[in-house]
Amino acid sequence: MAEPDILDELVIEVERFIRTGWRWRAQASFSSLNGAEVRVLMIVSRHGQMSASDLADKMGVGRPATSSVIRRLRNQGYLQQQQDTDDHRRHLLSLTPKGEQMVEELRGIRRKIWHDHLQALSVDEQRLLLQLIKKISESALASKA
Repeated sequence: MAEPDILDELVIEVERFIRTGWRWRAQASFSSLNGAEVRVLMIVSRHGQMSASDLADKMGVGRPATSSVIRRLRNQGYLQQQQDTDDHRRHLLSLTPKGEQMVEELRGIRRKIWHDHLQALSVDEQRLLLQLIKKISESALASKA
């Protein structure tokens, strides 16, 4: 359990860190995409074809929360939805060529900016940071279950 003073400082620094992390979006030519839409594109790119339920699980949100994001991305031509050949009741999401192009642009900008931010840490410190963030994320997801 964190001490109250440490907890307050951690919350402030994590929130500041998160805000810093989103500044990369301002440098791209995709101002029409919001944070949730960017996350969906990145998740589908990383994991390949997936159902809306699988996507919601990866995002850590309920299925209704993803529906409007999926619809907007389909309407903008970034996502496509096809019937699963194994289970005709299920539909799978995947990136369109336009979506793949957007993800490449997003990755390039994001990597450059985060590379610059993370230069303050050694490779070992970056690995430790990744382990700690994953540990916190897993704990948060486990407490929701």
